[in-house]
Amino acid sequence: MCYTFYKEQIVLFIDGKNSYISVIRSKHLSKRKAYTMKINIRSDEYAAQLTAASEAGQLLSQAVSLNQHARLLICGASSLSGLLSHLTKEDIPWNNVSVFYAPGYSPSTPLDSRLFLHEHLTDIVTPEEVTLIDSYADGPSGTDSLERLVAASPMDVALVEISPLGELTPEGIPHDLTTTACIGSRGPDLSALRENESVIDASLLPQHNYLTMHIFTLCRHVLCPMTGSSMTQTVRNMLFAPEITSDVPATMLRTHPDWRIYLDSDAASLIDPRLSVPR
Repeated sequence: MCYTFYKEQIVLFIDGKNSYISVIRSKHLSKRKAYTMKINIRSDEYAAQLTAASEAGQLLSQAVSLNQHARLLICGASSLSGLLSHLTKEDIPWNNVSVFYAPGYSPSTPLDSRLFLHEHLTDIVTPEEVTLIDSYADGPSGTDSLERLVAASPMDVALVEISPLGELTPEGIPHDLTTTACIGSRGPDLSALRENESVIDASLLPQHNYLTMHIFTLCRHVLCPMTGSSMTQTVRNMLFAPEITSDVPATMLRTHPDWRIYLDSDAASLIDPRLSVPR
């Protein structure tokens, strides 16, 4: 089953057949930017992750076919593990794919991120290159270099983990919906230092890079698996909040031209196809 929200109509897909079940009317549709939101509902988590991986594989292969190269952004950890497991089994020309990885909303250390990526991707397939967004920057110049690399061209596919609170970026990072930078940096957590440690100059300690919300506007296709009963209310809030809000940061993806959500029956249990999605 797949719901597609496009401009003024909600389309319901069941077993490949489509039927219109509701129409969203507006006096000013012509002034709105049309966008597509696809909600794929599968019976369980396995099927949802498999569907996401299949579509991601097709999109990456198409990008390589058209441009001889593809850029893949992976933003998240635990809830993407099943998707990545399926993705490594897809027929993708990995030697033509550049991978950019950030841990997403989950608290993580650079070592944790490397271990996750090795275990679920780079020990199984061999991308052309891998860039870790959460790595420590060598001062402002390191962050600037990473910004230029990430923003050099659009990401063809983004696999994004959304938290139960609708977050897309790490805990403690402001959900700035207006920034035009892709990479932010923050100083070290001085409170984590032991009481008997002293810091002469905090500016000498490494900066920590993170993705901002702006990066998702530069992705051609954004794919988000959301499964389990813990995501039920999140899905409803994300889709039917009256407006795009930093209280539910994932609502900003409602304006993306190709946002694809993959749900199991538990996560989708509060979706009512008769409800219109606010613009």
